[in-house]
Amino acid sequence: MKQQYDLFADKYDIQLNSTPYRPHVEAYSFFKILGSVENLRVLDLATGTGYYARACAKLGAKDVVGIDLSKEMIEIARQAEADTPYNIRYEVADAIQFSDQDPFDIVIAVYLLHYAPSYEDLQTMCHSIASNLKSGARFVAYQLNPELSRVEGYYAAYGLSMTSTSSFEDGEKLIMKIKLAGIETPDISVYRWNQETIETCLKEAGFKSIQWHQPELSPRFSETDYPTGFFDVYLEQPHAVLFEATKS
Repeated sequence: MKQQYDLFADKYDIQLNSTPYRPHVEAYSFFKILGSVENLRVLDLATGTGYYARACAKLGAKDVVGIDLSKEMIEIARQAEADTPYNIRYEVADAIQFSDQDPFDIVIAVYLLHYAPSYEDLQTMCHSIASNLKSGARFVAYQLNPELSRVEGYYAAYGLSMTSTSSFEDGEKLIMKIKLAGIETPDISVYRWNQETIETCLKEAGFKSIQWHQPELSPRFSETDYPTGFFDVYLEQPHAVLFEATKS
């Protein structure tokens, strides 16, 4: 995964911020489920260039740590922190191995679990996440939809393509490509895990009260220049969904 994002780290934010998807679907839905982070200690896994780490800091989190495998992504995040300090600590680290001295009040991950290429990796990832949380604390994730559309070109209008390299089986490898703002990413390998499989790994790691949520459209989307109904097809079968789980 690291090499995939190192190749286009400098263009990542340009792409995602060039479309209303991030603010009006992804971020709107994520923060609606996340709720208040004021005075909380937050761990942002797969932080990328720090978009959600900075957002949590702006919302009053008292301590934010962002980690990512990509050195180039972290360098961009650190530069943003240097330009406008929020007291965020960024580290180049693997979500499977990362451990901090003190547990966190909440762990967030926007696009992480679907990078686990094997069931064992998915298990280890969930156990690592649990080990970084206080008892009774939540893990909130934005995750590849186990029921994403298999219709060719379904997500093309939203700058996204998903191609399967195998049959519709648990843990299948998919090739994702983002094409936005005149920039096209290299192929990105992701793995589609069944909802039951993800829940099993979370429960084995000590999570309970697992709740899944469909993304929603922000009411402020009407203020954009995009036509009414632009996201209707996408929201019928989004490529990503949310879940929250509480550590026992």
